[in-house]
Parts: sequence; structure tokens; C-alpha cells
Amino acid sequence: MDDREISKELINFLIKLKRFGRANVSRYDDPNLTEQQFRTLINLKELKKTTLKDLSNNIHVSSSSLCIMLNKMVEEDIVIREADSKDRRNTFYSLTSKGLDFLENEIEKKLERVGEKISNLSLEEKEKLVEYINGISDIIEKIK
Repeated sequence: MDDREISKELINFLIKLKRFGRANVSRYDDPNLTEQQFRTLINLKELKKTTLKDLSNNIHVSSSSLCIMLNKMVEEDIVIREADSKDRRNTFYSLTSKGLDFLENEIEKKLERVGEKISNLSLEEKEKLVEYINGISDIIEKIK
């Protein structure tokens, strides 16, 4: 199989994966939560405390759009904004305890939803799935 054919297969796989993700992972029980907000919360959890610029670079969203989104989340007490005591030009964002609880609740719902789908697989299929996911992850790291 040549590189072009492999590229076609990869693209088709990614489209199927995205469809699965939209149907099972990108669905939110909270109508006020968007996919972009969820990704932002996930990144805030991972980064603990970050600047607008770093968060913007990490999630590939413009600083202006991100600022609007974060302002809304600050109003909802999901995110906290703190000025840098050493340099007032820097502002840091992090999750509040309410935001962390909210995020953990959303993650749990997603795990349950996907877990229901996976429960239909045999043990052998589950083991293969994990093996394939790890293999694809390793290859994606090589071709990034």
C-alpha cells in the first residue's frame, strides 16, 4: 500500500472517530457547556494555573475568543482570574473547586456513556481495542 492509500485510510478512520466522538463524547448534559468550553476546562485542570496566552496557544483558540469565554466562566464561578503579584500585566486563570467538581461530573458522564458502548465487546475485543489505541497513539506521535 502506498503513502497515498495509507493517507486515505487514515483520513477515513479519523472521520469515523470524530463521528463517534461527537455522538458519544461531545454530547453534553448541560446545555450551557460547549465543546470548546469543555476543552478549556480540561486544559485548565491539566495546567493548574496558566496565562491567557499560554492557554490560547494550548487549545488553538484566539485570545480574544478565549477571553470572552473565560469571563463568562469567571462569572459562573467555574474559573478564577488572578493578577500576578510580581507583574500586574500578567493574569492567571485556574479552576475553582466548583469548576473542578463540574468538570469531574462531565467527565464521569462521558465515561459512563462510552463505557456502555464498550461493555458490548468481548474481553478479547476490549484487549484488542486497547492494543490498537496504544499502537495508533504511538504512530501518531511519530508522524506529528
